[in-house]
Amino acid sequence: MEVALGGTRLHLDGGLTASGDATLTARLAGRATDLGQLAAGLAPADSPLRDMEAAGTLSVELTATGSPDAVDLSGQMRIDNGSITLGDVPPLTDLSLRASVRDGALQVEALRAAWAGATLAASATLPADFAADALPGALAGRYARGRPARLHAELGSLTPAMLAAFVDPATIAPLTGMASAVLDLELPSPAWEGAGGRLTLPEASFLISGVPMAQRRPTEALLDRGRVTLTTFDWGNDHDYVTAGGTLDLGEAATADLTITGELDLRAVSAFAPTIATAGVARLIADVTGTLDAPQVRGTLEVEDGELRMNDPRLIVSDLSGALLLTGDTLVVHELTGDANGGRVEVGGQWSLGGPRAEDAFFLTSTGMAREVPDGLRS
Repeated sequence: MEVALGGTRLHLDGGLTASGDATLTARLAGRATDLGQLAAGLAPADSPLRDMEAAGTLSVELTATGSPDAVDLSGQMRIDNGSITLGDVPPLTDLSLRASVRDGALQVEALRAAWAGATLAASATLPADFAADALPGALAGRYARGRPARLHAELGSLTPAMLAAFVDPATIAPLTGMASAVLDLELPSPAWEGAGGRLTLPEASFLISGVPMAQRRPTEALLDRGRVTLTTFDWGNDHDYVTAGGTLDLGEAATADLTITGELDLRAVSAFAPTIATAGVARLIADVTGTLDAPQVRGTLEVEDGELRMNDPRLIVSDLSGALLLTGDTLVVHELTGDANGGRVEVGGQWSLGGPRAEDAFFLTSTGMAREVPDGLRS
């Protein structure tokens, strides 16, 4: 039997018998464009698949042996020169796949792709019992062997530009640089609670509003049965550094137990507040505990030789020194003073990290500070 869809052909040959002495073969060969159009046409009206476009060539050959009650599957799959486009999101390109079905598992020998300048090279093993709920009984019982699933993935050329389709381009304009990542993951069962693995960044270097920041040692995080341990996080340059360590428990209510220390050039703040120019040095030591929904942050952020410039309203603050106290869920200004527009200024107040409260406010007390007079003001 043969079914045609555009330039794609599905050919079925043979069958299965109760005695198990026959073979059923399925061959699919053709264009990804045909299958992409079929998926788009069958998708619900509000599904992003309605805008999907696919390209490339594919071939699949599967062989089934045994009886209808106990089926053994084997076969090969291949994709070449593939691409997938969904709406305005950058397309997935250079897609290629080499995979096989054998010994009751899907073996992905090689998966390669490119997206927004980044590259992916991966391999994986997915035992059939991971999809037991979706498999016919003849397959589900046949392959329930309790073997783990494994994934190895290498990501290259990771840049801030990858975010351009999701955030305001002005937000990422001050950020440049590149990183690579390697992920190894093992799942003994479909549940994430027993997962184990390792994430490393072999290379990572960025420029944040002119401030270079690169890892001084490869960043590494380990996953073991629902707990992520940040074993190495050490970033910096000739003058600045940020280090972090601790754990994240990924239970029903994810919790953190992290310590962060650092000394940073405040010019980097301009990357996140583009209407403000900043300078100076900040020294941080803080502990982050509690749930990720309502973390408790305790520590101190000391500011030295700080500078802040704004155009609207016109404000120049220099020689800013003092501290910000992190008291759990509140940021409290402590003796933060400096020079502003030719006068002296003191900053005070507090702000809730979990969301604004009625008592939250920052204020400036100034002496001899020049202020702009709005156009048209009369007295």
